[in-house]
Amino acid sequence: MKDAVDSIGPDPFETQTLARAAISAMAHPGRVLRCTATCAGLLRAFVPAGTRLYLGEGSGAAGFAPPVGARIVQAPGEAVIAAARGDAGAALIGTLSRGTLPHPEDGALLLLAVTGLTEAPDAGATVFWIGRGAAGGRTRRLSVKGLAEGFIAARAAINGAYPMGVDILLVDEGSGTLAGLPRHSRLDMREI
Repeated sequence: MKDAVDSIGPDPFETQTLARAAISAMAHPGRVLRCTATCAGLLRAFVPAGTRLYLGEGSGAAGFAPPVGARIVQAPGEAVIAAARGDAGAALIGTLSRGTLPHPEDGALLLLAVTGLTEAPDAGATVFWIGRGAAGGRTRRLSVKGLAEGFIAARAAINGAYPMGVDILLVDEGSGTLAGLPRHSRLDMREI
């Protein structure tokens, strides 16, 4: 039965499950959600036919395959959704659309494939704290492997004029876990 569904398009159950997990990850910034997301599956969930998609450096090696019907663009600023390896994220984020004040919803969604993602301290990982909202709200620790140096500064620069900005979804290439970094969340590096 699955082959019959795949022949006409993505599996609707898979896309619904992945979309629900990704939305939950964005609703709870920095919370690592255990699921079996694949990079290609996330693109199928978020890139319907005609959507402008930019595939960044190393995206093919990370498992991002363009879904059928996606409009591949050559300039990152034209993309609604962009996908890349985490080590290319710092350079890519500043080139994406952050929307305009009247239309902040035009800001891009960036999917980054990383090599490790956990809420616990992890040796060799970039560790940062995530605060929500203007008053800070709760903070959550997130350890990420495979991000480029300068990622936090690049993200702060593009998201500095909230509500304009770029939303980010991190996916662990190995385990399929997800974590969301919506544009309104603040990242701060601290000692463990």
